[in-house]
Amino acid sequence: MMINPYYIDMLCSDKFATYKLFKEYVPLSVMVHNGGQLVRCLKKVRTDKVVLKPEFGSSAVGVKILDKDKALKSNFNVKKNTILQEFITCKRKKSFGKFGVYDLRIVVCNGKIIDQLYRVSLEGVLTSNIA
Repeated sequence: MMINPYYIDMLCSDKFATYKLFKEYVPLSVMVHNGGQLVRCLKKVRTDKVVLKPEFGSSAVGVKILDKDKALKSNFNVKKNTILQEFITCKRKKSFGKFGVYDLRIVVCNGKIIDQLYRVSLEGVLTSNIA
C-alpha cells in the first residue's frame, strides 16, 4: 500500500494551487473575492462562457457555468476565494456512444502518461463530474 504525502493531498483538494502548479496546461483561472474583481477579471476572459467555482470542493458543488455577457451585466454575488475560469468546450459528436461535453483526465507518472479517463456528461449538462 502507498500513501501520498500530506502536501499531495492538499494540492489535490486546492483547485487554485493546482492551477498555479499546472497553469500551462489548464484554462486561464483567476481568484476573485468580490463582485468588483469579478467584473475586472471577466474582461480578460477570452471565452463566451465562464466557470465560477469554490477554491475547495468536489462533485461540482458550488460550480456555476455562466454566459460571460450575463455575468458582466448581472449583480452577481461572489464569495471570497472564488475561482473564475475560462470555459473550454470539449464537445464531440459522439463520445463512448453518447453525445455531450466531456472532461479528459490524464495520469502522469515520472513524466510519462500512464492512463487517461474520459468523463462524459449527461445530455444537456455542462459538468461531467461522476458523483
